[in-house]
Amino acid sequence: MKRKLYYPVAAILFSGLLYVGCSKNLDTPGSGVSASGITTTDAVIVQNAESQEAVNDKVEQSIDNTSDAVESNKFTGTTLKSGSIGYSLAIDHPTTDTAKITFPKVVTIVYNNSDTINGEHTSMTGTVIITVDTIPVGTKSYWRNHVKRTIQFQNLTVTTDSSKFVFNGTRVMYRLSSKVKQSSDLKLRAEAIDSISSNYTLNVTSGTTSKTVTRIAHKTRDAIAHFVRATTTSRWTSDIKSDTIKITGAVTGVNSNGVSYSRVITTPIVIVFKQSWPYNQVIASGVITYTVGTSTPFIITYTGLDGFNTNVSISRDGKVKLFQRRCGRKMGSGMF
Repeated sequence: MKRKLYYPVAAILFSGLLYVGCSKNLDTPGSGVSASGITTTDAVIVQNAESQEAVNDKVEQSIDNTSDAVESNKFTGTTLKSGSIGYSLAIDHPTTDTAKITFPKVVTIVYNNSDTINGEHTSMTGTVIITVDTIPVGTKSYWRNHVKRTIQFQNLTVTTDSSKFVFNGTRVMYRLSSKVKQSSDLKLRAEAIDSISSNYTLNVTSGTTSKTVTRIAHKTRDAIAHFVRATTTSRWTSDIKSDTIKITGAVTGVNSNGVSYSRVITTPIVIVFKQSWPYNQVIASGVITYTVGTSTPFIITYTGLDGFNTNVSISRDGKVKLFQRRCGRKMGSGMF
């Protein structure tokens, strides 16, 4: 029975689980920060870094959603549209016999969308090329294989109400394990653990200032999805409010001021889903040690503030400031 159930579960595991949103924020640099001994410059550095990370999360998760949708259609080449994320795609050697899917597949996706999530207006344009391959595990079917996606960013551009972000580089996602457990006739749990590495540059424009950030990441993502079956129709539906994503790992690079930085997850980041459809993704908990150059590290703590935002606490030398993690934060000239 699990073998029959696995395909539909695998097909929608990430398309439901990786929905992401940002909150609207047109505040000026340093605003929205509680009074304390941490300087405005320090606060802006962290706020800008968090804004860039929020946009990065949005991009990566949107691409994962698209790739999942392509795979769930078994690479047949059907043009898809996921929610408000519009795109067109081309697949080399699209599948004609779904019982005989061959690899690798090269999927070219051209984004051209504009959406509004939680009041934040964003658009995403540009191209990504995804090479999908799989390493068989014993005699198991494709959907139980270890899938590997190599994603190339080609001037993928995200424009928010206040800034523009251009991505170039490579990201690799490798499926470490996947499993489905049916606890009863009415409940099912699916889990996928992925290793994710990325190496790319991010050009950020805020106002009249443009700067470049480099980003090298090595993370592990453990995504758990829950499903329930209706007693009247026997159809499985997502119980997304019970779903979680746990992330561990680190990011290093050079910031827009030419200074090296590192972001090390010291307590796993846990992401949950709140509100009604479209479900908003909120970081419920997690701690990062953020180091810039040789300065004393910042300790960044995340908590889910409400159904739309993640609360961020910055602490250093016993001093604390608070703000909300958002994509559309205006960045201070000379300080990002």
